[in-house]
Amino acid sequence: MKQCLTAIMVAICFTLWGVPVRAAPAEAQITFTVQDLPDDMQDRTLMATVSAGPSDPLAVQAVLSALNDFTETVTVEPGTYYCNAAVQYDPAGDYPVREVNDTYEVSLSEGDSITLNYIVGDVGYYESVTGQHRFADEIELFTPPDDYDPDSVAQIGTYLTAPDGFDHHVIVYLGNQYTGDLYTLDVYAANKLAALKTDARAGQYQFLGARVADDESNRYSIQSEQSTMNTSTGAIFHLTVTDTDNPDRMLTTPSLDSNDTVQQAKAHNSETTGDEATPQPTSTPTPTAEPEPHTDMLSAFSELIVLLVLVIAGFIVYFLRRKYKEG
Repeated sequence: MKQCLTAIMVAICFTLWGVPVRAAPAEAQITFTVQDLPDDMQDRTLMATVSAGPSDPLAVQAVLSALNDFTETVTVEPGTYYCNAAVQYDPAGDYPVREVNDTYEVSLSEGDSITLNYIVGDVGYYESVTGQHRFADEIELFTPPDDYDPDSVAQIGTYLTAPDGFDHHVIVYLGNQYTGDLYTLDVYAANKLAALKTDARAGQYQFLGARVADDESNRYSIQSEQSTMNTSTGAIFHLTVTDTDNPDRMLTTPSLDSNDTVQQAKAHNSETTGDEATPQPTSTPTPTAEPEPHTDMLSAFSELIVLLVLVIAGFIVYFLRRKYKEG
């Protein structure tokens, strides 16, 4: 038996002797990072792409967002690659992305690593040519009151009435009519269709426009209930989103008394300006149903049955032990 096993092992060794051992594939690394990002882009996502050509089936894509501090590293085989980055849901280039050293083609050998640094601009191609924002109206400026403090800070916000199940990213543009500052608010279903800007300048705000980020077919239309609001009384704009393909869809609205974001803004502005907070309607407590009498009776009856079973079991055990001793 031992001789047979020895012969089998020798045969296996000779068989594997000529099999070549494959080395690990050569690798190189490309790191994408965003150096400069506008304040209103902190919640947005960038997509970085590495490819050997327009139709490269092995192209690699990296996601840059606040979750990874806008930095991501990809591993590729040595070779020449074309690299670029763009803001997600920005087909018109309203937020142009540029590599700091204008590096868009890299050649890598085995073990090489390179870092590409990107900056995101806040002036899009449309605005650079026309002088107007693509999605926001021009701010109508007014002379502020004599007691206006341009350094005072207040909160501005918005909340939506939208079709039931609406879960798209909505971008809202608000402008300060005293200072000319334009702010962008990002609204998501995850925050109850509401958004808040905590460090805006106090003053009178104008609704400049809003859009659904991934709505390339213009399916949704958005209207604001208020055209202007002042932070002294709470600059929280109520917007209504309509599904033009299904205009009869049921609409839902996060109520003012149950939305934490809206209440936080109202409370902050009231403390800042000294105004009393608008009282909220108190909800009527739901009466608690009294337990029905027959439920207690059933519970007591169940306990009695369990007690009887235990007593009978005790008698049976006693009887068997006594009979065993007598036998």
